[in-house]
Amino acid sequence: MKFEYCIAVCEDEPPVEMCYQDETAWAAGSRYVTQGNWATYTPYVANTPVNVFAGQNYLVGTVTFSEVVDGKVTITLAALNGARLQSVAESVKIQGYETAPSGNPAPGQFTTYKGNETTVTVDAYAYYGIHLDVQRVVDCPE
Repeated sequence: MKFEYCIAVCEDEPPVEMCYQDETAWAAGSRYVTQGNWATYTPYVANTPVNVFAGQNYLVGTVTFSEVVDGKVTITLAALNGARLQSVAESVKIQGYETAPSGNPAPGQFTTYKGNETTVTVDAYAYYGIHLDVQRVVDCPE
């Protein structure tokens, strides 16, 4: 009796193609204005993740505030659902407020922090506006 066998040679599967769409994202909270711009700000609450939404409806991450230490708070951004920061000069913009803000915000003029870091230590405030330039995962075109 003769046995024959063969070995299947598996090729590495090609990587799954990911497609992205650029979006504006904000840490969830109260709206700066009731009509028009959907920008939101959030109150400072230590160690409780705050959702980050892109395009108003897409969950793309969380923001977590540390306890206040020597008048400073560390803010940590975490991506969800495959989202990532855009490759721009300042994809993260944070503005701290002592009182709840009003009026239309101008993220490009935020002064508490501007850059690309996902963990930053800033002065402690009662409220924060956190604006992100993100890319969220979308279906690839056929």
